[in-house]
Amino acid sequence: MSPPLLIPMNDQTLLRCVRALTGKYERITRGFDYYDGTVQLPVIAERLREVYHQLNAVGMENWAAVVVDSMTDRITLRGFTGPDAETTRHCQEAWTATDLMLEAADAHEMALIGGEAYVIAWRDAGDAPLECYANDPRNCHVFYDTARPNQPVLACKWWDDPEADDGSARFLKVYTAETMATYRASLRIDDPSGRMQPERFTAVDSPAPNPFGVIPVFHLRPRRRAVSELDAVTAIQDGINILLANMLITAEFNAAPMKYVISNAEGMEDLVTAPNRIWTIPAGDGQSGAGQTQVGQFGAADLGNYLNAVEQLINALSSITRTPKHYFQLGQNAPSGEALKVMEAPLVKKCRDRMDRFTPTYRRLGAFLCLLQGQKDVDPAQIRVEWGDPETEQPLQHAQVETARAQSIVMKREAGISRVQGLRELGYTEEQIAAMDAEEEGKNHERAA
Repeated sequence: MSPPLLIPMNDQTLLRCVRALTGKYERITRGFDYYDGTVQLPVIAERLREVYHQLNAVGMENWAAVVVDSMTDRITLRGFTGPDAETTRHCQEAWTATDLMLEAADAHEMALIGGEAYVIAWRDAGDAPLECYANDPRNCHVFYDTARPNQPVLACKWWDDPEADDGSARFLKVYTAETMATYRASLRIDDPSGRMQPERFTAVDSPAPNPFGVIPVFHLRPRRRAVSELDAVTAIQDGINILLANMLITAEFNAAPMKYVISNAEGMEDLVTAPNRIWTIPAGDGQSGAGQTQVGQFGAADLGNYLNAVEQLINALSSITRTPKHYFQLGQNAPSGEALKVMEAPLVKKCRDRMDRFTPTYRRLGAFLCLLQGQKDVDPAQIRVEWGDPETEQPLQHAQVETARAQSIVMKREAGISRVQGLRELGYTEEQIAAMDAEEEGKNHERAA
């Protein structure tokens, strides 16, 4: 295997980091805006307000969040185990000490929304606590060897200087397997979009050797390309919101319909479109009923047309994202049993694919957490990543499966497999097995007494 690339700590490397971070900011922020339901539709701000003057309409059904949440609810990291008791103990201690279950949940959400997420683990010298945090993908980046795309060679993270209230300065930390260094960058606005570029870098400290020889930034990618789960959703979500805004405006007109007066009065008022507006229109010379004043109102529009169109877009959203329709129709009776299993199969397959893609990164993270605790030479390939089952639990079916598994373990024990190994295959952790052994030993003492 060829040696890893040596990345120099110079201005060119720092500029490379800043360009990568600023270049993806807008794309990822757009995904978070759709997930949070804070997107402002230009068509509402411009076209509708131009037509309806001072009328403000807000219409929002945030189905983008449903697409992401339907996956994060099923992608649940349970922990790590190792090839031996010592490695497993270190993995479990790190899991507890860093609240990694919570950090992983945040990382999965960010990875699905932004197309990537980052987990940074570290431990300072001495008795410093073990640390492991999920990081916003807008603030971190990892560069890979072009010849070996799975081999990271450089990572960076930046954050605002808390002493610069105007956001004019940031810290930038750069990691390689050999060195780490922190810089402070003064920023300037150099284009109308407000994108910030570095004006100069000042080293906060001298580059220090990386004592572990591992880049401590772990990159979670649902795909090799940074593709958000919402990339196929945004146009449909915009269409739904436009329809809802138009429907609310139409409902205003239905509640207070526009009226008209046709009379012999001279002149015509400015025909402003607004609820409860009265148009005064002069009668024409050849108009039937000339000389008489006519009064009327415009008919109400059918709001069902909007709802039908919204339903069609939601159906398209369900098909494109492989999200079962009952996630969008909670007011109706949800399917059960085999029908539910069939309907959720595409979503389950998609979640398993994302879990498989996250697993290699978590293996490396688990091995690195062991290294931070002093256990060297842990092979990431020997780390076992435990995931929750993404399928909806059917109690009867689950009981049948567990009974079949237990029966298979009994048969294996008859063939010579140990009790402890049988319990491991049933999914029990080393702590649970030890607790069962202690409980059984206590019962034996009671019987002997």
